[in-house]
Amino acid sequence: MEKKCQAGLEYIMTYGWALIFIATIVGALSFITSPPLNEQDFQISGQGEFKFAGGKTIGDQMLLTLENNAGRIEITGFKETGYSECTLNEKQPEGQAIENGQGMRIQCTTLDGEQKLEVRYTSQTGQEKNLEIKRTLS
Repeated sequence: MEKKCQAGLEYIMTYGWALIFIATIVGALSFITSPPLNEQDFQISGQGEFKFAGGKTIGDQMLLTLENNAGRIEITGFKETGYSECTLNEKQPEGQAIENGQGMRIQCTTLDGEQKLEVRYTSQTGQEKNLEIKRTLS
């Protein structure tokens, strides 16, 4: 009985280490092939009101996260240039209310050429404002 348990344990350990090794390699390769985007990759108007919180590209998908520091806002318009099928927090952008400190997770399919997003919003004081996010391609 002990030899069967030992053989089973050796089998599990051998293949367990192999799976951990393979998962580590796949994780490293996915990081290398789609490195994260940084703040220098974008020109963002309203820097005091919106803070870059991260971004990445996977294939033709771009994911950008901004932190709202402008107080409660309501998105009234969203124009995409060089992108298609954009969502904000996994919903259609127009009409969404974003609370102060809440993240704005923008996901788009990238197209060729200039890449720019224009977000129109109403501030908590009722003032209409614009946020422009332009990607600087290197």
